[in-house]
Amino acid sequence: MAIWSFAFTGAVVFAGWILPALPPFDLRAGVTPPALPLANSWYFLPKLMKILFQQLLVMALVLVLAARGMRPGAIAVICAALFGAAHPLLVLGGTPWGYVIRFTDMASLFGLAFPYLLLRVPMGLALSYMTQWSY
Repeated sequence: MAIWSFAFTGAVVFAGWILPALPPFDLRAGVTPPALPLANSWYFLPKLMKILFQQLLVMALVLVLAARGMRPGAIAVICAALFGAAHPLLVLGGTPWGYVIRFTDMASLFGLAFPYLLLRVPMGLALSYMTQWSY
């Protein structure tokens, strides 16, 4: 329970206090940055809940597949395929292809890791949550 509390508290502190204290982002003429450097705490505070909700959905998927007798490796491949397949849809929202490819690759890698964290590691939900936040 301590690691879960630490992970969630750390994310709230980052979004509510550390991020607003950072110096403003320097925009150069003619450069269109991704939205993230322009984000503020009002972006990250709801993101805390969004990531938590996603993690709960992932946990439900992993636990159901494990209860049906699937091996963790097979569950990891399914998660990687599902997560990787969902992220190319970002291009429909105007996200540049370079970012879409990077998000798709990372989602697939995280999809491989999440089932092992959730099924084999003590406090795996907290570690899975921190892993998703790390990106």
